[in-house]
Amino acid sequence: MPRLSSEASRSLGTMNTEQRMLVEALNGDIVLSRSPTALASTVNGSDTGTTRVVELTVKNAAGETHTWVDSAHAAGASIGDTSSADTATIASTTVTFTNGVAKVTVTRDFSDYADTETNTLTVATLTIVGQSVVGGTSVETFSA
Repeated sequence: MPRLSSEASRSLGTMNTEQRMLVEALNGDIVLSRSPTALASTVNGSDTGTTRVVELTVKNAAGETHTWVDSAHAAGASIGDTSSADTATIASTTVTFTNGVAKVTVTRDFSDYADTETNTLTVATLTIVGQSVVGGTSVETFSA
């Protein structure tokens, strides 16, 4: 029997890991992490149209990323804020994962936020391989 090249061996190892993790996910070992979950920002009158990126990662309980997750989830995200002068926005409410990771960009004007006002990105509970994966929030709180 011929020996596998190092590259072929690594490919099989990756495939076996992804298959193991898929089986774990099918059995409920699948969670969604958000980073950051909370962010403190200082109001700055000169910052307009600034952005923050929230990274969403599909993982197992051990913290390994489910790299096999490549899917889009309509109405997976929404944005809200408490600012009386600005409205935070996101380009799309669809959350799209590539290799288990999705990034949502929140656009807002620092100059329009007052002390203690917030913007909140809410990620819905998503269905991935038939499992309900609980979403959550990422909250940015402003201070003067």
